[in-house]
Amino acid sequence: MAPRAWNARQGPTAVGAEAAPRISPARSPRGSAHSPALKARVRSRFPRSWTRRAPSVFQRRKWFSRGVRLLRGARAAGEGPGEERDATAAALTWSTLAHLRRNFLPYGLVTAIAISVLAPGLGCAVHSLRVHKLSAPGIFLLSGLSLRLEDVRKAVRSPAPLLLGVGLISLALPWSAQVALRWPFLPRDLLCGAAVFLCMPTALSTGVQISAANGGSAALGLLLTVCTNLLSVLTIPFYVSRFLAGWGGNGLEVDAAALFTSLVRSVLVPMAAGSCARAASAGVARWADANKAKLSILSACLLILVPLAELSKSVRGGLVLPVAQLAQVTLLGFLFPAVFALVNRTACSLFLSSRTSEDKQARVTVTVTSSLKTLPSAVMVVQKMQEIVPELTGAALVPCMVFHICQTLLVSALASNDLLS
Repeated sequence: MAPRAWNARQGPTAVGAEAAPRISPARSPRGSAHSPALKARVRSRFPRSWTRRAPSVFQRRKWFSRGVRLLRGARAAGEGPGEERDATAAALTWSTLAHLRRNFLPYGLVTAIAISVLAPGLGCAVHSLRVHKLSAPGIFLLSGLSLRLEDVRKAVRSPAPLLLGVGLISLALPWSAQVALRWPFLPRDLLCGAAVFLCMPTALSTGVQISAANGGSAALGLLLTVCTNLLSVLTIPFYVSRFLAGWGGNGLEVDAAALFTSLVRSVLVPMAAGSCARAASAGVARWADANKAKLSILSACLLILVPLAELSKSVRGGLVLPVAQLAQVTLLGFLFPAVFALVNRTACSLFLSSRTSEDKQARVTVTVTSSLKTLPSAVMVVQKMQEIVPELTGAALVPCMVFHICQTLLVSALASNDLLS
C-alpha cells in the first residue's frame, strides 16, 4: 500500500500520486456562501453527527483538529478564490451553534450561577414574580409530550436488563447519600443538596443520548428512564426523610407525606397529562416530534429559572460560597459518578450476558443510565423542601447543578472510550 500524505484541502492522498483537481463551486445570486455546490462540499468535509447527535469529548477534539487543518489550508491559499475560506467559516459557525444547542443546559446553569453571584437583582425579580414555581410541572409536562410509548414497548421484551437497571437506580445507589452526608468539610446545606441529588432516579434524556451514541439501546434507556422516574414518587420521600432525619446532630425533619404529595402533583400528574395528550391526538404527537429540539431548550430554560431565583435570593441575603467549598463539591461531583460507573459495570458483567450484540447494547445502556441522576427532580425536591424546612437556603441547589455537569462530562468520556461496555 502506497504511503499517504495529508493535503489540507483534499484530505489524505497517496505520495507521488497526482492530486485531484479542486472543484470550484458555482456562485449563486446570493453569493458564494449560499452556493448549493459549496454547501455539499462543506457537508462532505464535516460529519453530520455535529448537528444530529451528541458527540463525545474525544470526537469533538478530533473534529476540532480537522477544522484547524482546514483553516491553515485556507490561510495558506489566501491569495486564491474566497470559496475555501467561506466554506471553512460556515462549517465552524455551524459546529459552534450545534455545540451550544447540545450543551444549552450546562452553559445555562453556569450562567445562572454567575448571574446569581455577580448580579442577584435579576434572579430576585424572577423570585418575586414566582415564575420559577411553574418550572417543575412545566418540565414534566414537556417530558410527557415527548414520550414515545412505541419505543418503550420494544424494550419490554428483555426483562433482565430492565430489572437490573431499576434495582441499581432505585434501590441500591441512593444509599450513597449517606456517604455524602458524612463528608466532614462542607456545611449542612451543601451536603443536604448533594444527598438529595444522589437519591434521584436516572436522567430524563442525557442517559438515552449518551448510550445511543455509544452503541447502547435507546429503547431500553427510555424504558429505564420512565420506570425509575415514575417509581421515584415513592422512593424519594422514603430516602430523603430517612437519611436527613437521622443525620447526626444536623438532621432535618422532612414530612414524607407532604413530599410525596408534592411529587405526585409536580411530577406524576403533569407527565401523565402530557403522555395522554400525545396518545389522544396524532397532531399533538407530530407537533411534539417536529419541535423536539425547541421543547428541549424550553425545558432547560424552565429548569435554569429555579437556581437563578433561589440562589440569587440567598446571595442577596448574605450567602457566601468559598472557593474551597466549590472545589470540594466539584471533586465529589466527579467521584460519585466514577464509583457508580464501576459498580454498574461490575453488576452488568455478573448478571448480564454478552454473547450477542443485543446483550452488549443492554450492558452499555444499563451502565450509562444507572450512572446518571436527574437534575429537574432534584431541583424540584430542594424547592419543595424549602417550603417544608424554611431554614434550608438556596445553597443546597449548588451541588445539584455541579454534580449534573460533572457526571455528564465523566460518563460521556468513559462511554466514548468503551470503558462502560
